[in-house]
Amino acid sequence: MELIEKVDMERLENVINCSNFPTKKPNDSSKWYKMVLSMFSYYKKHCNNEGQHITKYNRTGGYGRLVSSNSIQHMPKEIRSYLLNESLLDIDQEKSHFTIINWLFDQYNIEDEFIKEYLQDRDLCLRTHGFFDKQASCVMLNKENCSKQHSRTVHVFHKKIYGENGLIERMEKKFKKDGNKTIKNIKKMIIEKFNKSNKQPKNIRGKLFSRILQIYEDQVLQSMIEFIEDSGDYHIDVLMFDGLMIQKHPDIDENFLRRMEQHVLQNTTIPMKISFKSTKPDWVPIPKEDSSEDSDTESVVSVLADKNETFSKQIIYDLHQNCKELKETTQEYMDYMNNFFCHIDTPACFGYRPATGMKHRIIKQADIRHISLWNSDLWNFDPRLLSYSRVDALVDFSKNDIIRDTNPETGEYYNTKILNLYQRPSWKQDPNIEDNARPFFEFIYKIICDSDDTLNEFVLNWIAYLLQKGKVGIALILMGLKGVGKGTLKNALTIIIGDEYTIVDECGSRIGSRFNSHEQGKLLCVFEEVLNNNGERHSRHELMKNKITDTKTIYESKGIDAVDGTNITSYIYITNGVNPVKIEHQERRHVALDVSDSQLQNKNYFTGVLKNVQENVRGLRDYFQTRLVTSNDMTVVNTKANQKLLYINKTPTEEFIDDVLPLLFGGSTENSTDEIINWLKHEQKTHFNESSVTEISGKVLFMIFSSFCLEILDRVKIPLRKYFYADISKHPKYRQVVQSNNHKATTFTTRQK
Repeated sequence: MELIEKVDMERLENVINCSNFPTKKPNDSSKWYKMVLSMFSYYKKHCNNEGQHITKYNRTGGYGRLVSSNSIQHMPKEIRSYLLNESLLDIDQEKSHFTIINWLFDQYNIEDEFIKEYLQDRDLCLRTHGFFDKQASCVMLNKENCSKQHSRTVHVFHKKIYGENGLIERMEKKFKKDGNKTIKNIKKMIIEKFNKSNKQPKNIRGKLFSRILQIYEDQVLQSMIEFIEDSGDYHIDVLMFDGLMIQKHPDIDENFLRRMEQHVLQNTTIPMKISFKSTKPDWVPIPKEDSSEDSDTESVVSVLADKNETFSKQIIYDLHQNCKELKETTQEYMDYMNNFFCHIDTPACFGYRPATGMKHRIIKQADIRHISLWNSDLWNFDPRLLSYSRVDALVDFSKNDIIRDTNPETGEYYNTKILNLYQRPSWKQDPNIEDNARPFFEFIYKIICDSDDTLNEFVLNWIAYLLQKGKVGIALILMGLKGVGKGTLKNALTIIIGDEYTIVDECGSRIGSRFNSHEQGKLLCVFEEVLNNNGERHSRHELMKNKITDTKTIYESKGIDAVDGTNITSYIYITNGVNPVKIEHQERRHVALDVSDSQLQNKNYFTGVLKNVQENVRGLRDYFQTRLVTSNDMTVVNTKANQKLLYINKTPTEEFIDDVLPLLFGGSTENSTDEIINWLKHEQKTHFNESSVTEISGKVLFMIFSSFCLEILDRVKIPLRKYFYADISKHPKYRQVVQSNNHKATTFTTRQK
């Protein structure tokens, strides 16, 4: 395959004549610089006057990635971005190898916790399991022996690939059975390469698995190329292993990528997510003549320090070297560090953000050295250090990040400087938002609320309160068949609130987890299909009850001390089951919704709703941020779904108390049917008449209860008498009378007012 690359020749010349090639290690040998310089000189030689370079791509050994011997493909990202100067779009396969592994796991019926965590929130997953960056996770992936430093979860995942009856073994057996010699040929190629170099073969299965992943990665890439070629006259400039770089065009937008994903899915069955990667340059070449001893070094690094929107290892290296030469910490160095780092006293940790405007994430001191050239002696004790007393997530927060905390010992107020992990999303006013976003509002009313006016108001208020105050204190339960639109609401809210403020847990593995820092600063947490299993439902329900209402909690990450924090998270359950949560009589934590099936499996309808939300996202944020809502509006609505869940979860004794006792003791109940009344009159006529009893013996009452269970409820298993007596006695409307004589008799009567 041949492609034509085009670069800015003036910028290429600047790179060749610069003194600061970006390197991964500060002290690389001169040999490395000569190699880099030779590569760029060769590239320049083969460019025509217009900066065009013809690049040929081939597959090493006939399997895997398309690579070139000399191309932009092999240049460091910093230099590549500088040369292209944002002239191209970088289209990337997101989490390519892990997505492929997850797909292969599905093909071979392998379940795994780690890969789901990784695909759901890569950064959180890496921090949780001790990886410094995604490169470290790739190293683990391509080694047949797993390092002891990794967590047990990672070891389990690794074993499912390399262990006995693992993925590789299963694939080898299937390929052999199908007569596919791909794996056999790759193995042979790897061993032959070792033989030619007279080296002892090692990590053969790791190299094999890497090549297998590259094969599937290339299949996705070829499908992406096919889609581009079929879509119009677009010019692909560079292949980037798991992506490509293409000349900018107004038609190549997010919608274009979504259609590309569908094409890939149809062709390969791999659910690969495709996105744009940043091509913004964050490296500036320094000419060789400006690096002489007579040059003003501090002025050079000052120019670099001004370019501080995105953190750059190269810039911090140059600034740090300048400090060493001057034997003092310069203000440029401190300003640059303070823009991306901060110190936190409680818990003892640091904050880091990769770009201006992003939220800080919490990192351990050990992680610092893998991000920057941090000098502890200079940094930790300098009074110019940006530091905070503690970290928290607060929706209502003053702009000067100073709040008044109470001293728990004295009760006095004192000032505390807090790093707020929550940042309010931006929005703009749209006076016509209700008309412009009508498909979304109709979706809420007709589908989510099943055309119920009261419920519609509650849901809109719920979303508004979440955005304005953070924690609602009431969890929504979306019930219904698969394909009715529950996931559409989740996706719509993720767009409106912002992906960085939402978290989705598909398997419920995080419920009850000790390490819960992933929820800190999140406005919304969605649990999908975690409450259907009857064995786990009630235990998870109990764990979640406090999380739903508590405004304070303890957050903990691996390797960092636990710390008290503000819980601003609200919760949504999504379920296809009929009994996800035990609803109580005086329910105050859950509102269940039976989602309408009027648009069942209508993908075009739901896609249209999400498109409408995307087009009006800022206007919708403003609508919900300014909608008049108070805590009084956030009281549980007794929905039909709530009543259904309450009825489903009734015990036989509870049904007896609600349906039979009111009739026996002269009351009435809406739940009592003619069937129950007739049963009392005719089947139990010796114990029941038109004039209701005022007192009844426990023995007789239990006999009636047993008959009720067998004949009305059709239940063979009947609770023990002592538990029946205890449950009746606890009811506020009735009381137990125990007569102490030669024998004990239990009677029940209406409670005296």
